[in-house]
Amino acid sequence: MNPEKLFTYSLLRYMKRGGVLSIIMVIFLLFLDFYNVINLKNFPIPYFQIFLWLYLIINAGIAAPFSYIKEKSNPKCPKCSRTLKIEPSFYCENCGKIEFRKGEGNDQ
Repeated sequence: MNPEKLFTYSLLRYMKRGGVLSIIMVIFLLFLDFYNVINLKNFPIPYFQIFLWLYLIINAGIAAPFSYIKEKSNPKCPKCSRTLKIEPSFYCENCGKIEFRKGEGNDQ
């Protein structure tokens, strides 16, 4: 099975947004528990605090490197050599949207 067909651009975009939102919530809950604002041991879910810590560690250990490797393989910006963000068009965080026209940079 080809991973490119399995993970479409829109699915990856929703996963990235959902992942960022969930990791922020996990960090916020663990922060509040650390400073005794809330007590996660009182939640009706058994081992909830351990689950949150495991989620945080696994996310940092697996999801972050996967995202880095995927973006690292993207092409470079022809103007500044930074990695391009791939959307329906190419976009460089430094230079903005890149438009490729016939005769500019390629001899086809």
